[in-house]
Amino acid sequence: MKDIWVLSVKTSLPGTFYNSNDTHTDFFAYDSFEKGRAAVRELFCKYALNKNSMFDGNGKITQLSRYIDIMDEGDDPENDEYLTKEIMSAVEEALRLVFNGRDVSIEALEEGYYHDWCIYMEYFGLGVAIGGDDLSNSDDYCVPDINTNMFSMQEEMDYYMYIVDDFGQDEHPAMLLIDLKKVSVS
Repeated sequence: MKDIWVLSVKTSLPGTFYNSNDTHTDFFAYDSFEKGRAAVRELFCKYALNKNSMFDGNGKITQLSRYIDIMDEGDDPENDEYLTKEIMSAVEEALRLVFNGRDVSIEALEEGYYHDWCIYMEYFGLGVAIGGDDLSNSDDYCVPDINTNMFSMQEEMDYYMYIVDDFGQDEHPAMLLIDLKKVSVS
């Protein structure tokens, strides 16, 4: 048995998507984890370091930045799980560094679940999940879906980066779904 690393990419970039006709999928195979990781980082540069419907050209997710800009500065003293502007800014910066090909750790952030009644963020050390919270689900607010475990790609394991940048904007979101998985073949 031989192990190969399969990289799959489904995206609407450089545009947005309304349905599956607006996306395309590519698959690549590599004979080592290092080659697969390098290919993932090249894809990040291709997409995140060029201005398009998702990214600002410097590695920031445009709709995430807009959401952070309108967040309240303060926090909720009654709720230690409150998702603050400071927390979201730290996550945004970590993602920007990942999109620039770096391994990062958000040492200032404790693992756990945070929310601001519109979106939630769960930080679990190697990655993050961001999605719709209680209020957003009941108000038909379009919510983001960001899930990744790619903050550090030092260890040989399966990795994923899923982004649908729907932060309540009026236009259609963009999509970028990336998987790097080890597959055994005979």
